[in-house]
Amino acid sequence: MENTPNAVVNCLRLHVFSKPSVDSEIVCKLRYLTELIVDMDDSTESFYKIYTAIGAEGFCLKEFVTIK
Repeated sequence: MENTPNAVVNCLRLHVFSKPSVDSEIVCKLRYLTELIVDMDDSTESFYKIYTAIGAEGFCLKEFVTIK
């Protein structure tokens, strides 16, 4: 996996979940234009597996993330 940010949050507040489900625990919330690293291997049809510069990791809905 590449460690360079390759995506950005495209909504005002993005929920990051512990599992690829909106019913799972919310790990953190990210702000608009926060840079992300997306792990395509662990992503699902609806969710990206993401990592942030501050060390947060989890899953977020694809529709709220723009790949650079």
